[in-house]
Amino acid sequence: MKQRNFIDLTDDEIREIVTDIFAPKKITCIKRSKKWDEITCKIYIEWETTDDDGNKIPELIPDELTLMNPFDYGKDAIQVQFPVNGEDYTKLKQFCFAKGIYGVSIKWLMDNPYVARNMKSAEEIIASRDENNYVEGYVQVHVSTLTDNDLEGFLDIISEELIGSDLLKDINYEVIGVEEGNELIIKVTGDVSGVLETEEEDK
Repeated sequence: MKQRNFIDLTDDEIREIVTDIFAPKKITCIKRSKKWDEITCKIYIEWETTDDDGNKIPELIPDELTLMNPFDYGKDAIQVQFPVNGEDYTKLKQFCFAKGIYGVSIKWLMDNPYVARNMKSAEEIIASRDENNYVEGYVQVHVSTLTDNDLEGFLDIISEELIGSDLLKDINYEVIGVEEGNELIIKVTGDVSGVLETEEEDK
């Protein structure tokens, strides 16, 4: 996956993250502004109101939501009348990172529910593969892993780091960041057909 601009998020991706943060009953009017680098939409949140007799009545309250790149705008990246907390901003950053929208740092890989990372079991591999049996994830290795091995050895290592096996095929990798201590953040994609075939043979 190549790096993307924030406003390149698809409507389905926007619905996914807005639903995760606000759980609205409805999301409409998704629009993008290249000028302001922002995405706007209308969300409808269910609130309970009370009538004159004290009965609770559910009501859909509309609000305008504005989203911007959280790596550029920080806590201004979510603008809405409803309360927003730190966990919501973190969730937006994690989601954007997983979709190829950076501020690159290893902290956006750790415990990130939107990124397939360090998959070890066949079940996790199968769950994350696409229709062509390809998976994508991120690994962290020391720069010496790259300099002290030939290409084949290096690919075996990042395959092991990603899926717990050196059977990943057609591997592509991209160094997307460097952390303290010369630790590289590497995006890895590859074909897990060989892993799946081995799992089938072992059954």
